Amino acid sequence: MIDRRLAAFLLGAAQRIPPGAPERPPGAFVVLCLGDSFTYGNGAPRDLSYPRQLEGLLNEGGGRRRFVVVNGGVPGHNTSQILATLEARLETVRPDLVILLAGMANPWNLRGYHSFRSGRTWSAALLDGLYRVRTFKLAKLLWRDLRRPAARPLPAAAAERIRRANALARECDGLSDRGVFAKAAGCYGRVVALNPADVRAYHGLGVSLTHAGRHREAVSAFMSGVEADPGSPDNVNYGVLVGLCFSREGPDARREIVGFFEKLRERFPEAALPRQVLALVRDEEVRAEDIAAWMEGDLERIVAVCRGRGVAVLMQSYPLQADLRNKDFAARISVPFVDHTEAFGRVISEGRRGEYLVFDGHCSARGYGLMAEGLRRKMAELGMLRERPVR
Repeated sequence: MIDRRLAAFLLGAAQRIPPGAPERPPGAFVVLCLGDSFTYGNGAPRDLSYPRQLEGLLNEGGGRRRFVVVNGGVPGHNTSQILATLEARLETVRPDLVILLAGMANPWNLRGYHSFRSGRTWSAALLDGLYRVRTFKLAKLLWRDLRRPAARPLPAAAAERIRRANALARECDGLSDRGVFAKAAGCYGRVVALNPADVRAYHGLGVSLTHAGRHREAVSAFMSGVEADPGSPDNVNYGVLVGLCFSREGPDARREIVGFFEKLRERFPEAALPRQVLALVRDEEVRAEDIAAWMEGDLERIVAVCRGRGVAVLMQSYPLQADLRNKDFAARISVPFVDHTEAFGRVISEGRRGEYLVFDGHCSARGYGLMAEGLRRKMAELGMLRERPVR
């Protein structure tokens, strides 16, 4: 799944998946969950996403009040796209409560960003339209299945090195899952020494170095992973570097990443993927502080639209992202907020990361269950589980 992550996010910029009208038993309390891949349920079977597990928890005990929870998550949707489809979804689902988890895609899914910066002018609309085309083309490159000829048999010595590297990589994954990131980084380093073409091992090395606080080394690891197979749509390291480029890491990190992709394009002038990624990261109009303001403006309008229809709103954090800005924003506009980071931090500190999170940071089924438990507790605190819920 991890090797498809950026494509899933980017494809979200070019598609619209309505949740459909749920069956509504008389007197039922309907919850609409809006967001991106964490709401959709990437990392777990579809029927074990947090909305589906939340519905099960709410209906435990067979009380008189029935709860219907609708999963309106679309991988890759940013706050502008959620806002754009909100009225139609509220009309279709007619929820009593909207649970919102959004913002992770905004730093690099810029659909709607130019309109925010320049107002709704024709030029801003054109830029947003071009961005949509650009990201859709990039997504197709990243998403399509490779139809390469079968590889020739490897010499025995090379095959043995790859076998040893694959066995060692499984040990590295176990170290990473247990949160032993310094040791995991050393382990992944030995994997890429055995098999320099293993792009997944470079990604594991970069993730482990990041968690160990060695950020510059992590960026270098992701770059090495791209260089190991620059033409492959399955190379996850591309997506990580794009995300870092549009994160709040500062201008130096961005210049370094853009410079890397410029050199990569020069080395591989005929390759489509480096050219498409460079076009994406070169956009000088993107600034972290503007992205934050754009996101907050969208969230405020989402809340206003819901309140205008008499629908309660509950916001939440991502499992591993403190979201202090979103938490402060929610408090400022009096929206209840569930911070999942404490619960996830606790299980990670106990060495159980691999039970609750998959390799790319999405939740496993158990992780989504942990989110659902936190949301149920908050709904109980707010009086929403009573026969006549409080708004």
